[in-house]
Amino acid sequence: MGLTPTVEGLRTQISGKYSPDNPGLFTLRHRLASLGIQVRFPAGNEIIEYSHDFAITTAEEGQTPFPRTEEQFLQSVEESDLHVVYDIWGDEDGYVGQSTIIETLRALYCDVPTVWMRPPGRLSPAISPDLRIFAERAKSIAWVERLDRLPDHELLESVGRLAARTSSALSWEGGVLANDYEQDVYRSLCFDLLGQYSRSWEAHIKSGAQ
Repeated sequence: MGLTPTVEGLRTQISGKYSPDNPGLFTLRHRLASLGIQVRFPAGNEIIEYSHDFAITTAEEGQTPFPRTEEQFLQSVEESDLHVVYDIWGDEDGYVGQSTIIETLRALYCDVPTVWMRPPGRLSPAISPDLRIFAERAKSIAWVERLDRLPDHELLESVGRLAARTSSALSWEGGVLANDYEQDVYRSLCFDLLGQYSRSWEAHIKSGAQ
């Protein structure tokens, strides 16, 4: 059975906790890719190295500075047809981390249809007060659909249907980042996240040199 026109060539990426104790995210990635959907991140179907809280899934990623990989992720979000949020960490449904909410806000701001796997619940303690405010908005904007629990034919149908939607109909007044000030705050949060990844990259390089 061939792919439907709404799904063939569809571009997406998966936000969530990339860690060895979260294999379900990579299972979903493999399923989507096997059905013909272009999944840009994670780039691979498994973690080949976990260094300083950063998951490396391909040999190329191991040679790319961590902040550059995150910049590429955010660019992928802007260019995608659907943004998928795997808000599960181990056995905890609804877990939302710092990078996940920053990536999801980018999708909503760019009017990319966005879907949570579970109703979002606990936010990571690392999320700042400003980011927490934005996260609460994002919780109510994106759709929730348990894509990971659907058989393949229903998964394809759901992904195509979700990608055909627009998020603007459910956007916050004026958008998820409602004004210039909030957009500046968001840019600052992105800068802080990239700074964290820069420090992780430096530690990764040092550990490899020892």
